[in-house]
This record gives sequence, structure tokens and C-alpha cells, in this order.
Amino acid sequence: SPDDCRGCDAGSGSPYWVEEADLMVCPLHQCCRTEKGLKHCGRCPELPCAMYTDLKDPSLSEAEHKRALADRLAALRTL
Repeated sequence: SPDDCRGCDAGSGSPYWVEEADLMVCPLHQCCRTEKGLKHCGRCPELPCAMYTDLKDPSLSEAEHKRALADRLAALRTL
């Protein structure tokens, strides 16, 4: 679950959900850490980008997804 997530670095870019999404690594981690060399996506001037907003937990409604994005953005910008 999202509450079990310990952050990008803790899982080397492979959070709990990547296997479920049939991915090897989180595309956000790939973009910010590997391609842009940033500590985390909260440091990216392009945030919130389409990749960030399009990665949606299918169990969330659209309203819940938007609230979760806003909460994560606020938290990332304080780091």
C-alpha cells in the first residue's frame, strides 16, 4: 500500500507497486534520478508533469487521485 512506501531511494526506484504494473523501476525514479540526476522529483522544475499526474492508483476515484497528487506535491516541495 502507499502507506508502506519508504521513498524512492529506499527501494532503489522499485516501490511496492512496480511489479503490479509490470515494470522494473518506477518511471518517475528513472526520469528524476537516472535521467536528470535529481535527488527526487520534488526538485524538478517540470513537476507536476504528465508522467506524474498520469500515474494513478486504479483503486482511487478521480477526486481521490487529485487529492493524493496535491498532498504528495506539497510534501515533495518541503524536502
